[in-house]
This record gives sequence, C-alpha cells and structure tokens, in this order.
Amino acid sequence: MLNEPNTQVVDFRNTPESIQDDFKLYYSDAHVVGDVSVNALNTLADRIDGSLYADEHDIIAISEAFLNNENHETLQRLTSPVRKKWEAALRDARKTKDQDAIDEVIGFRSDLGSYRHAWEFISQITDFQDATYRRRAIFAAVIERNLHLARPSREDYTAGLSLVGVELSPERIGDDVGVGTGEERHEPLELPVFGGEHGGEGSPIKEKFEEVIERVNDMFASAGIDVSRSIQDGFVRAMWGTLMEDSAFEAMTRENSAAQLSQSDAFSSKVTGTIIDINEGNKAMLESMLGEPDNLAVITNGMAELAEAAWQTARDGEDGDAVEDEATDAE
Repeated sequence: MLNEPNTQVVDFRNTPESIQDDFKLYYSDAHVVGDVSVNALNTLADRIDGSLYADEHDIIAISEAFLNNENHETLQRLTSPVRKKWEAALRDARKTKDQDAIDEVIGFRSDLGSYRHAWEFISQITDFQDATYRRRAIFAAVIERNLHLARPSREDYTAGLSLVGVELSPERIGDDVGVGTGEERHEPLELPVFGGEHGGEGSPIKEKFEEVIERVNDMFASAGIDVSRSIQDGFVRAMWGTLMEDSAFEAMTRENSAAQLSQSDAFSSKVTGTIIDINEGNKAMLESMLGEPDNLAVITNGMAELAEAAWQTARDGEDGDAVEDEATDAE
C-alpha cells in the first residue's frame, strides 16, 4: 500500500472521524510496556494437543497441505475428521444437556482462536525455533473456521432475490482525513491476555442474563403468575438460544444498539414469534406476555440488551465466543 497513490478504505459502518482517530494511534508511536509470557501459548498448546478431536498427525497433515497451497477439496478432506468428531461431541453434549460437556467442547474452538491470536502477537517478539508452534497456529486457523456453533436458519430470506446493480452516492468528497505527521506520542497500549479460562464469572453477558431474568421474575410476580426461578431462567435462555439461531436476527443485532433494536418493528416481530414458539404449552405465561404491552416490552428490551452485551463482549476480544456460548446455554 505504501507505493499505491490511490489507496482507498471502504467502510460501511464507521464515520470518517472514528476511522481517522484509530489510524492515528498506529501511524505514530504505538507501543506496549511490559512482558508477554510465552507460557500462555504453551498452555493453549497443551489444551489443543490434549483434546479428543485432533492429534499430531492432523496438525502436521493440515498445516502441510496449507503451506503447499493444496486446493480446497484437499483441505476439506483433511479437516473433515476433526470437524465431525467435534460436531458429534457437541451434539451429544447438547442432547444430554450436560453444561460442563458443552463448555468443554466449545472451549476447544475458543482455544483455537486464542492460540492463533497469541501466536500472531508473540511470534513477532520471540523467535520460536520449534516449527510445531507455527504448524499448530496454521492448524488452529484452518480448523476454527470450520467449526460452527449455530445451526443454519430454517428460513432463506434471500430466496428469489437477485442483485441487479449498486449505486454509490458519495456524501463527502475531498475531505482531508490525514493521520498526522507520525511524530505524535500516545499512551502505551495494553498488553493482550491469552489463555484465559472459558466463560469466567462476572462477564458482561452473564451479568446481563441475571439482570434480565430478575426483570422477568418481577414481571410474572406482578401478573400473579407463579413460576419457579428455574422456569424463568430456562425461558430467558431458550428465548436467547432460539433467536441467535436465526441468521436474520443475528445480523440485525450485530449492527444495532439495544435502543435501536427496542424501537424496531422487525426486531419486535422476531421476539414475539419466538415467545409463541417456545410457550405453546403454557397458556398463562403466553397470555401474560402478549396480552400486556408493558410485559412484552420487558422481554423485547431484555433480548435487545442481551444482544448488545453479547456483541460488545465479542468485540472486546473474545472473538464472538461469548455470544455463542450463551446461545448454547439455552439448550
């Protein structure tokens, strides 16, 4: 890009000012203070190597194929056994509703992403003589993108549609969005943390779940409906899990704040439909939520806030694992 006179950045989400501010930091003297322990990488390596889904042969074969630029079919043939073992383990854990087993299966996928990020960072400052570290990073990158938590949506919202053209309408032309002289000084960046435990206590998404469940409890109590805490907990988690399996819902929540979602008719429709789907056998609960606009708002706002907390957690460095982990909790 250095010698390209017409380099362009196409960003459909952020403002020019926010992009400019982010680029400024790394254009000048971005630096970190402190030491990063290589032990984090070794800890993750031990967890990956000790899993039931892959062994040393898989790591070597998949990384070798990648380094040799083998075609997609070859990579899929090599990754398929690992993926099938992992999917079978996740399916069995979900059937038995064994939360510890579910966390363990999902933890393998999380470890792959953490190892990849740790390798990308630590290998810049540490010269690893053992090629296994790099091979494992390649293996992690290839396998991680083949392990999917969410089931495909039952509805195809793009069926019958075709894109016939795109019109670009510039809003601002010729604005100076330079990033400075490169001599500015900034506070040191925070060191990244790798190899943490899966789904630790006190995470924003877990706290938000507890908050929403409390609101649902108050709502049913005010309506005079006697339901146990476990039923309320199960209801909220079932709502969240069902909604997050809907690709349209996922896309909607990814790009909008809780306040925006709460005002969206499309979002409200998704929530209402899910309430009906999962409460067919409980007429009292169903009538209480759908018959009172305030009660429906409690559920709609709660799902909106959960979505915001989940995506924010993912953006803060957990690579989306938090939103998927909590979606699995519902099952």
